[in-house]
Order: sequence, then structure tokens, then C-alpha cells
Amino acid sequence: MSSSLASSIYEKLLKKILNNEIPAGEFINRREIADQMNVSVAPVMEAMILLENDGLLETMPRKGTRVSLVCNEDICGYLVVREALECTAARMICGKKIADAMSDLIPFARAVDESPYRSLTYFRKDYEFHTFLVRLSGCEILEKEHERITKLGLFYNTNKFVSPNDAATRYSHVELLNQLKEADPDKAYSIMRSHIISGKGSLVITR
Repeated sequence: MSSSLASSIYEKLLKKILNNEIPAGEFINRREIADQMNVSVAPVMEAMILLENDGLLETMPRKGTRVSLVCNEDICGYLVVREALECTAARMICGKKIADAMSDLIPFARAVDESPYRSLTYFRKDYEFHTFLVRLSGCEILEKEHERITKLGLFYNTNKFVSPNDAATRYSHVELLNQLKEADPDKAYSIMRSHIISGKGSLVITR
């Protein structure tokens, strides 16, 4: 089986999902997809597994695989958990750890800031950047929990529930690093929370 072929199918299906050509809740028949793309079923299955790992597809017992249905409450809950994990990581990596890793982090941050906002490239770069920060903590359990709940699909779906006016507020990832580099743990927690909830509008659960 060709991994490059599966990757190509993955990209095509991903764009269809993100462009709502295959809407949320619609079931995907892997044999139909294989026929449409003139390929065997095997690489289609591999691509669908990758999309399911990203949180964009879900398998329903005895029914098949469909584009994931995500509601407002799901995203609100996800943001609460993401905030808890990433703000804890920020407390652990602020100051010297960030300063020592700046040469690696800055290119990550610039790649996010320079990507077209709400584009697939932006979602991927943003996901990679925040995952890198959590890994910098060196806490294996924290990393595993972040990986378990934070998927590319959730980054994308979060923005589906945000109004254009709310989404217009875009915080700089380079500035985030500069602030964390100088912050103490308590300040770092607050800085990261402000970054995560920026542009999320009514999705943020206040406290």
C-alpha cells in the first residue's frame, strides 16, 4: 500500500470536509470514495483512519463512518480542558525553559503568525506550536492527555462556532513566547489563558 497515495486521499477528503462538501453527520462509503478516485479501498481506509485520529471522522457501530458531529457544548468543554493542560504547561516552562528553547520556538511561532488566519495551514501550524510547548514541559502524563484531547479537527471545529467579529482578535504567538520568557509561573498561567481564549467569544466559560 502506498503511503503517499493514502496521504493524497487524506488531503482531498480533508478539504472536502473543511469546505463542507461532505457535511457534518454525513456517512462516507469507502468503496464509493475508492471508485471516485480510481484507487483501491486500502489507501482510502488508511486515509479515513488518519481523519478519525484527527477527530474529523467518527465510526458508528453497525452504521459506518461519518463526519464528526460537534456541538457548541463539546467545544466549550474542550476549551476548558485545553486551558487546564496548556496553562499548567506554561507554569512549568516559563522563564529559563522558554528562553533556552527560543531558537527552536520562534520559527514555529512565526509560521503560525504568518499563515492565513483560519486556513488549514494555520490550524496545522497552531496545533504543532501548542503541542511543542506542552512537550517542552517534560511531563509525560501531561503530554499524553494533551495529545488525547487535542486534535486537528477540534482546532478547526472551534472556529466553526466563532463569529467573524470574535475571530478577528488574533494574538501573536511570537509575543506569547516573549511574555512567557519573562514571566513567573502565576503570570505565565494568566498569559497562556488569555492567549487560548482570545477570539473565542461566547465559547469561553467565564469564572
